[in-house]
Amino acid sequence: MGSLTRSSVEALTPHERVFIGAGYVDLSEADADYQALRQLYLDLGAPGAFDAVTIGRKASGEVRFHREPDYSQDPAADEPAAPSLAAGLGAALFPSVAADIPVGRLVERKTLGTVAGVVAIALGRRSLADLGAHLDHWSAGLIVAAAVEQQHRILSVLTNTHGTIARSATVDVETLERTTDRLRRAASRRPQTS
Repeated sequence: MGSLTRSSVEALTPHERVFIGAGYVDLSEADADYQALRQLYLDLGAPGAFDAVTIGRKASGEVRFHREPDYSQDPAADEPAAPSLAAGLGAALFPSVAADIPVGRLVERKTLGTVAGVVAIALGRRSLADLGAHLDHWSAGLIVAAAVEQQHRILSVLTNTHGTIARSATVDVETLERTTDRLRRAASRRPQTS
């Protein structure tokens, strides 16, 4: 599984975010829209603000992350990293996604859990239920977290979706980043066991 962090100066200020859930019949449609969305952020000159994941349902019914952005290639990687709100929403809606994180990467699991909790609280029960019910109808999905003012641009590039739902919430990403950074620092001070 990829990184759960992203870099963006824009993401370090608390303000309203839009969370978009797009449903797809199969992962190839979700992947195509993921790529189109990624290109949109590149064209806008803001690749560090790209925060999206695709999810897919296994035969067992469990939902797993399929694609996440690779923030390690971000030229602004020396900036403070902000947690992926899209991955957090995915984990809040489908806790089985955490099963993809190996046990040896406990800090990553804890970070995802922390972000999931913050996103769930920010959105509230009703919005979570709406997003979850919408995505449950499809075998694949794309989850996006973005600045509210980007909503129309984002929706315009999602040409393969069979339906979208958007809900907004105020998330204090700066406080969330400080919390997850403390988790990482505490883990780095622990003695390594083999």
